[in-house]
Amino acid sequence: MIKFILNKLFFLILIQILFFNFFLFADNITNNYDSVNVRKAFFLYEKDWDKYINNKRILLDSDNQIAFGCTFKNNIYDMYFFVASNDNSFGRFQYRFNRFKELLDVAVFFQNEKTSFLFFSNKKPGKFDVYLFGKLYRKDLPYYFSFDSLKIISLYQILSLLENAKIDKEILITKDDLATKQKFINKVILPSTKYKYVDDGARDEFGKFVYIENDNEQKQTEQGFNCSGFAKDIVDNYIRLINPDFRYLKISDLKEKREYERKNIAYQYHDLDYNPFFGLDWGKNLADKINQICNYDVIKAEEYDKDKYLIYQKYRGYNVSDLKDILFRDQQNDSTNFYLLIFNRLREQKPVVPEYYHIAVIVPYFKDKKFYLRVFESSTETSYDRIIKLSNDNDKDEKVAIIKIPIPIIYL
Repeated sequence: MIKFILNKLFFLILIQILFFNFFLFADNITNNYDSVNVRKAFFLYEKDWDKYINNKRILLDSDNQIAFGCTFKNNIYDMYFFVASNDNSFGRFQYRFNRFKELLDVAVFFQNEKTSFLFFSNKKPGKFDVYLFGKLYRKDLPYYFSFDSLKIISLYQILSLLENAKIDKEILITKDDLATKQKFINKVILPSTKYKYVDDGARDEFGKFVYIENDNEQKQTEQGFNCSGFAKDIVDNYIRLINPDFRYLKISDLKEKREYERKNIAYQYHDLDYNPFFGLDWGKNLADKINQICNYDVIKAEEYDKDKYLIYQKYRGYNVSDLKDILFRDQQNDSTNFYLLIFNRLREQKPVVPEYYHIAVIVPYFKDKKFYLRVFESSTETSYDRIIKLSNDNDKDEKVAIIKIPIPIIYL
């Protein structure tokens, strides 16, 4: 009974401490997401951690509703603090202690994404690592406070480390462009999703549903697109948004081979027999038509090959596994773009050249400190996870060419 009363008394004291020290410890910039007051009170005044083990999420602060949880396994305490009303990852502090309550590791999450965090370890005092979307992004960046002070440090102080390292603008999300992207999707992409999937299907310059290979008209019971025809229809809608008198692109213009771009003789020879670059040529021809008809010059539709950190391979593009990182960085720089993704894999028989086999449309956006990707394929909306899984299932060496297209915001 006495222990129960003392536990209740501790919570009352804790809440009072939090209330009276709220303005003393809070940082205005990150106040809505910062658990600093609760963490200070907890680590300064709470001695009995075991009473919290394996309890459901506890709200320690009646004002800010800071969520807290604790487990103990293999002589290790795992503990977290974050703002429950946000119910996401941004601002989350996750700790690992040994059984003597000595701090071992700390992860601090800088997006509403459970795989993007700063990692501190007692094995590397004064150095921390940055993980973005589950992959190591920066290693051994410096910090100048004591490792143990991570228990009571503010979120603002943590995020300032990214500013000092000059990567804050690369990885911290400050945009919210869902409204603009949704308008674009509604006007340009969704009108093309109401049709069936038809192998080799597209619309010709008169708006008739035909087969790409031979221009024969589709049966009335079909009327739909494959991935190439779907991308074309979206581009048709896109151009019509800017030029209402425009009708449809000619299929023959989009089928033209861009052999002049492939100087390798093996590629040229293989072009004649198998046309492996059809998808890439189709995507680039779509970009050229956009630029021509919309009078784009400096800002234009083109293949994206300028990522700051990852290697672009000519005739192949980027590794599919790096796609999210690449699009995220480009959107951080300028989010007024969407993309055609053209997937390729190496041909198993000789000559071993890439074959482009699938086109998808992707529209990224930012909301609530999180990066989202909406994916559309062959008349339907799918998901980023799906295209990544298909790629992994098909070929570990699978790559993707990226056609970047500006979104004409003034027409939305």
